[in-house]
Amino acid sequence: MPISRDDLISSDAFMYVGTPNLEDHLRWHTFGNIERLCVKPAEKSSHKRNDPAHLAIITTFSSTNFFLASDGHWRRSMGYPFAEIRPSALGTAPEDLTFAKDFESFYEYVHAQIKSKSKLALPCIKGIMNMAEAENEDNPHYLKFNHGHLFVRRDNTATKADIKFMEKWPIPASNEDATIAFAEMKDKYLVNPIPAYLDDDLIPPHKYDSELCGATAMVVFTLSRLPKSDQDTFYADIVNIDIIEPGSGDNIFVSPTASKRPAPPMLNPFAIKKKDSDHPPARKKHHAES
Repeated sequence: MPISRDDLISSDAFMYVGTPNLEDHLRWHTFGNIERLCVKPAEKSSHKRNDPAHLAIITTFSSTNFFLASDGHWRRSMGYPFAEIRPSALGTAPEDLTFAKDFESFYEYVHAQIKSKSKLALPCIKGIMNMAEAENEDNPHYLKFNHGHLFVRRDNTATKADIKFMEKWPIPASNEDATIAFAEMKDKYLVNPIPAYLDDDLIPPHKYDSELCGATAMVVFTLSRLPKSDQDTFYADIVNIDIIEPGSGDNIFVSPTASKRPAPPMLNPFAIKKKDSDHPPARKKHHAES
């Protein structure tokens, strides 16, 4: 089943970045010390006032600057604790020309938003894009997507299933630093899995690298800004990943654990709904309809 650009634009579940006059549908709103890009409530009835915009983009994950792994490819030399890792990946325009054009248009939109909101020098602006590289038209365009914290502090609301899920979290044996750090922290934290789906089924953590690295996917995310006196950070936080063309691994879904941990759901909550109900729901590789 091919992905239709019209289906993305008409979805009530997210705001596709290729929506005509995108900037007219969005506004920044301040929540404490954080600003978030929100949907103007009049535009979509399912959104309430000041709801953060769930933006959707078609992108291809970089195969080199890729850290959406069960260990975040963490090493002790990185200078921060393993418990604080925020897995991330760089995404670039996909091969499909229709979606590539939408990617580039959104890249320019974000670039303009950052320049208008931040008055700091380029090295002090961090997050979704490298502003120094963005100023050079000859450089390839990348957007950085963050999962958020992979691990969260355990509290008294943790269930036995939560604890079991954490204990069974796979850390590659080849990553000795992460293996040691995980053993020291696993009784104090819970895991926050990456909400990534293939054919609408949740991808198990031991397949993050093989399925996501180099994959083309629809990424649903929010855009936030954390301004400080000496640094301005713009975050693209992942809400959902829906793989269109997998990376280097096989496509067989394997249940990650017997845990009944409720989040993320085992079935993709952002599955694209076709206008034409005659299309079957299963899909493998997608290309834009002409």
